[in-house]
Amino acid sequence: MVSMIALGCTSMTPHSYPDSPRRAEMVDVLRGAVEAGVELFDTSEIQGPFTGEEMLGDALGNRARVLTKFGWEIKEGKPTGALNSRPEVIRASAHGSLRRLKRERLDVYMQHRVDQDVPIEEVAGTVKELIDAGDVAAFGLCEASPETIRRANKVCPVTYLEYEYSIFSRDVEEEIIPLARELGAEFMAYSPLAKGLLAGRGEPDDDSSSPRLHSANFAANKQLAQEVAAAVSDRNVSEIALGWLLAKDVVPIAGSTNPARIKENLAVTALSAQECEAVDEVLSRKPVQGARLTQQHEGFVDKGRR
Repeated sequence: MVSMIALGCTSMTPHSYPDSPRRAEMVDVLRGAVEAGVELFDTSEIQGPFTGEEMLGDALGNRARVLTKFGWEIKEGKPTGALNSRPEVIRASAHGSLRRLKRERLDVYMQHRVDQDVPIEEVAGTVKELIDAGDVAAFGLCEASPETIRRANKVCPVTYLEYEYSIFSRDVEEEIIPLARELGAEFMAYSPLAKGLLAGRGEPDDDSSSPRLHSANFAANKQLAQEVAAAVSDRNVSEIALGWLLAKDVVPIAGSTNPARIKENLAVTALSAQECEAVDEVLSRKPVQGARLTQQHEGFVDKGRR
């Protein structure tokens, strides 16, 4: 359905504001990514807010496909930190995204996080109305529980699912990925490089949403990444991490502002069965240290009906 590796645009957000000295550079990076073969770009209205979509609209026009997300509350141009997927908000957000992305139709429209105050049937029904009106092509969910996915799919087909998934984060393998296969949904993996741990990140970050980057866990996890790299010859650790996902028929969403790195990511090929076994053997002996998310961020992950 799409190129094997999508481009995540979150890292471009700080440079997406109209007065940013690097905005023109990011526009060139996005256009170069299309030329290099990227077919799907991952963004959301909360990036900026809004300036990420605006930059993509200026850079891409109708070239390539864009997945954008809704669901975080934004008032007077500022995020409140709360979720809001009321039907009237979804409609307004969709029309705003269409305008900013300079599109007649949104290729993929995804709920960024499940809003427990709005029944998922209302969310899915609203997106179905947008699909029927020709404003949206496909509906997706991010970090939703299996129960929520099934309830939504009864109202509107869920054709894209997005979760954190990497060799360091594998919770989705038990239920979510099999459900995606059952529904025929495209499964997409954000943070495929474990927020930089699998891309040579040099320093810990105690403010990160992931305790795995905090000082208490960083050194052990960096060592684990090095051991993974040693298990597969002729590939660096980021190639291994992306190739491992490709071997599982998953679309990694790899973010970068570096044209050379974007091209390198696109050139990655799937690991062989033997290489996957070598990676899994390392991780079976020495698991990653720390939780995937802090308690605050875990609170926004859907656990099913409440």
